[in-house]
Amino acid sequence: MKKVLILTSGFYGGGTEVALNALLNHLDYSKYAVDICCICKRGPMLEKLPKEIHVKEIDFVAPRYRLYVSGVKEKLSSPKVFFQKVGKKIFGLVHPMKNGKNRFYNTLLKKITTQPGKYDIILDFYGYGYFLTAYAAKLEADKRAMWLHDENLHWLYKVEEYLPEFDRIFCVSEAVKQEFIKRCPGLKNKTEVFYNIVDASEIKEKAELPIDDARYTGSFKILTVGRLEYQKGYDIAIQAAAILKRQGICFRWFVIGEGTELGKLEKQVERADVKEFVFLGRKENPYSYMMHCDLYVQPSRHEGKALTIQEAKILNKPILVSDIPSNREQVTDGVNGYLVRAEPELLAEKIEYLIHSADARVRVVNNLKNEYDDFSSEVKKLEKL
Repeated sequence: MKKVLILTSGFYGGGTEVALNALLNHLDYSKYAVDICCICKRGPMLEKLPKEIHVKEIDFVAPRYRLYVSGVKEKLSSPKVFFQKVGKKIFGLVHPMKNGKNRFYNTLLKKITTQPGKYDIILDFYGYGYFLTAYAAKLEADKRAMWLHDENLHWLYKVEEYLPEFDRIFCVSEAVKQEFIKRCPGLKNKTEVFYNIVDASEIKEKAELPIDDARYTGSFKILTVGRLEYQKGYDIAIQAAAILKRQGICFRWFVIGEGTELGKLEKQVERADVKEFVFLGRKENPYSYMMHCDLYVQPSRHEGKALTIQEAKILNKPILVSDIPSNREQVTDGVNGYLVRAEPELLAEKIEYLIHSADARVRVVNNLKNEYDDFSSEVKKLEKL
């Protein structure tokens, strides 16, 4: 039986965590003994892990170092958190990048008390330039692989020194792969596309559950699901909604998700006086909402391979997404969805067209019914490694 160690930040319910959970549900536990090592052992996805998996946290010599490497934006709820954040800032100033070396991460590697032992393979599933990539590179293993989840690789300099230690760089789309090779041509032969796995049967099952939210009403419901971050283009969506309202178009646009941009976006909605744009917050089961929307819209500025688009396709929903490289891999304009440049006027124009053209929506739905996703080949990429 092969020993596998998977590294991730936590279990907070974002697209990366959902993709990891789906991958874990496709592994054969008669072949693999799987451990997960995380920065923070918390989050709603934790209880959804297969029972065969053992989860542990990285063991730091002091609690403050966990905050230093955590991707979670802690609220200033106590003086303790405030001083830890100040400490992280000072720590970064004392240990800056130098000559391509990440002194911040390399110093933190010395603040870990125990090591997990040797594994047959270590998978840094999180990526994003986080400390986990440095950690994975220094652990004992016969093979190592890491994931890249987004075509925006501005953070790559933070972990570039560790990349030669990995036997495979898995990219969630061809767009991500090409962007990575452009930045690191010397690692081209180690780079491979590994499409995110989604659990279609679970999505369809959850989509049939009732919605307990009186706010989710309207004659034409638009839905967007995702973190409330600049990347996702919600500011563009609000501007488009304001244009639709001025034109007298009847709609309600709902958003499911949490994030750091919520306050800013709520103020934008208030200034634009577009009450039709409604933030529903995080939902344990977004699929019921997706099932009952009239149009799914994803106006992201950049993505790796958006899981929410895959999920909307599984539920055979009319889809309108931003015309970016990774989305073009999932959506063929006018066939199984629609593409549009992420500009308010163009987005509003296309939404108005789809509201008024039932035939255009039905054509997409009918084509989606004939699509089929088979992820067995993706799991085989891990088995081959």
